[in-house]
Amino acid sequence: MLAIFYNKSMKNIPNLNKIFPNEKIPSLCYIKNVIKNPNIIVGDYTYYNDVNGAEQFEKHTPHHYDFIGDKLIIGKFCAIAKDISPYTIAVGNPCKVAQKRFDDELTELLLKFKWWNKSIEEINNLIPLLSDGNLENVKAKLCALI
Repeated sequence: MLAIFYNKSMKNIPNLNKIFPNEKIPSLCYIKNVIKNPNIIVGDYTYYNDVNGAEQFEKHTPHHYDFIGDKLIIGKFCAIAKDISPYTIAVGNPCKVAQKRFDDELTELLLKFKWWNKSIEEINNLIPLLSDGNLENVKAKLCALI
């Protein structure tokens, strides 16, 4: 059995149904309350912090592909804010870098190559290279393509 204790001195409990849980921080919103796309599912109390419009979270999910059945599922009590370097994994609250996916040289090559700007046909042809576990091979081939 789950017991929930209420502290009567807590006067400013955030309202789950508001877009902005703290009116003094307009850059922070509960994104569940602004999502329109039914394939984006967000848990209660998950918030997004963005000084350029936190309520525009959906605009910041450009790699979400409804046409193939993609779903973006974000759990409860998550904090999303993320000036995280490309190809970096960060976790926690406050957020901390856990690790880089690739070394600096490969990351730089991928950013210069800009595979995401290629046509879908080119990307499909690049999948064997981009998913190759031999990262030295990937670096060499990217250098030749740039």
